[in-house]
Amino acid sequence: MGGDQSIDPNDYARPFQKDIYLPIGGARSSEDRQQTFGVSVDEDLAKTKQKIVKSAFSGIWSTFSPSSIAPSPRTGHFTVHDIENRKVYIGYGMLESGEIVFDLWCLSLNNLQWNMMKISGESITPRTGAKAAFYKNSIIIFGGFADSTYYSDIHYINLETLQLKFLQTTGNLPVPRSSPIMEVINDKLYIWGGFNGNWISDLSVLDLQTLEWSNYPQNIIGRANIPSVVYGKHILAYGGSKSGGLLDIDTQNNIVQIIQTTGPAPPPAALASGMVLIQDHLIFFGGRTEFEGSLVYAYNISKRWWFVFHVLPDGQTASLEDGTISDMGLFMIPKFHSFSAVYDANTRTILSFLGEPYLSYPVIHKFEVAEALAYLNLREDMTDILNIAK
Repeated sequence: MGGDQSIDPNDYARPFQKDIYLPIGGARSSEDRQQTFGVSVDEDLAKTKQKIVKSAFSGIWSTFSPSSIAPSPRTGHFTVHDIENRKVYIGYGMLESGEIVFDLWCLSLNNLQWNMMKISGESITPRTGAKAAFYKNSIIIFGGFADSTYYSDIHYINLETLQLKFLQTTGNLPVPRSSPIMEVINDKLYIWGGFNGNWISDLSVLDLQTLEWSNYPQNIIGRANIPSVVYGKHILAYGGSKSGGLLDIDTQNNIVQIIQTTGPAPPPAALASGMVLIQDHLIFFGGRTEFEGSLVYAYNISKRWWFVFHVLPDGQTASLEDGTISDMGLFMIPKFHSFSAVYDANTRTILSFLGEPYLSYPVIHKFEVAEALAYLNLREDMTDILNIAK
């Protein structure tokens, strides 16, 4: 199949290690952290026998446990972010017991409390691996898997009425599958990849005004269970391949292509990772890999450049012992996969929750990264000025 063939989940490639330390950036200096938290990160560092690479600035990782009822721990659920109303919706998926569930939960980003939503309307088969997208105050849901069956139905939940209805569409319908890439751009729904016993490579596009499907064959072999974001008129995704490069779905031309990148990239074979967009950067972390922990990576979209984004625990809700220190002295957050990940622009924080390992109590991981990116942007602007002056 060539270098871009989709990967066996048990076959992982190692990340490119050259220049692993560059660039270094973050949100708070060590002195700032000592003033903010009851237990300083420096005191925590003193307790470990391993040397850890320290930078002038580091993103801050902390945890929070909501006091509200919360969804059962699960994988294979969908996640939808209503940015305007600062709400995150999750639903469906598989519990640790193997039970497949049909439910809908809402996390308010105002107070980080959960609320269970009662769905009514048409009936569907509970499933895992369904994908969803937010569109005009509705959640559009496609595909999934349950009891040896892959699904291709498309339905939506109206968030005002909580009524579930099937969409009656025409055209070249997409084949059944689980865990594809799915995003909405300009009244069109894009679906690519996924798995149904085969890796699906065609790009399916649904016009949400006419409800007609179009199909566009591609040369890139399909991938499944990898994160994606919308960047302008492009859908960017990463992981699930034996080779590197950033996956780019050009929605203007309906072409799926690979962007070659530079810098120390995440493991290309990573599955079920998290990735969010913050201005001109991607932040990538977690996933199923061969490593004990997870580095946090950043990607400069305009420069096509990956780098390790240094993160340290807050010393109060999270400690160095909760993560791993690599042989190179880099702090790695705990290994988890199949989780939800969103960026809240109001608080300038990345939030992640659910996924595996399954926990008996609800935990929300918080990553304060925006000040770090501001520092990096300033440095990159200065670098550009110096390059122009040469």
